Amino acid sequence: MPPFMQGLGNPAIRWIAARVPPSTKGNEDVMRSIGHGASLDAGRLPAAMMDGYLDLQRYTDTRRHDFAMIASAVRRPDTVCLREADFRAVRVRLGSPTRVASARTAGALIR
Repeated sequence: MPPFMQGLGNPAIRWIAARVPPSTKGNEDVMRSIGHGASLDAGRLPAAMMDGYLDLQRYTDTRRHDFAMIASAVRRPDTVCLREADFRAVRVRLGSPTRVASARTAGALIR
């Protein structure tokens, strides 16, 4: 788990982080910390996507919900899981036609 996520497990850090306005630099730092540095450096993440992500953080409750989810995962990592029904709801395109993935297939795709 990236250090910024581990920090969000601390209520004081989460309180401070929630009051820092989202920024382009902050979002780029997050993207790098979760493994997208090479994509950022190569320009593979379009500006429209990054702008949309920033707007999502600024104008919706997404950021608050993300912080709460991350804090929960830090406090109780054993409780973070997807149920069989969650996997069944994931639609993946495997050749043709689109079908609902089994838990085994979806699990292999997200690893």
